[in-house]
Amino acid sequence: YTVPPEVLVWRKPVYPAGLASGEIGFAEVDLLIGVDGIPRNAWVARSSRPEFAEPALAAAKKHLFAPALLYDRPVESRLRIGFTIQRDQAPARPPR
Repeated sequence: YTVPPEVLVWRKPVYPAGLASGEIGFAEVDLLIGVDGIPRNAWVARSSRPEFAEPALAAAKKHLFAPALLYDRPVESRLRIGFTIQRDQAPARPPR
């Protein structure tokens, strides 16, 4: 594509219940983004602990994107997004 997808709505993962509040984790989620900017499929590429995978996946599925463009036409695209997950954090901002 000539223009990559752009995050319009970013959702923060919910900290997993049962983990120590001081523990910080990460997860990376791969998304297939439709021509309408809605994630069509998502899967966890990796996470620091299994407990962080599901909250990251759930948050990623709620994101909304401006779709990728190929010569001014919307196209499906793949994108990997990363999350740092910690209790009581301020809302994360998408990378620019």
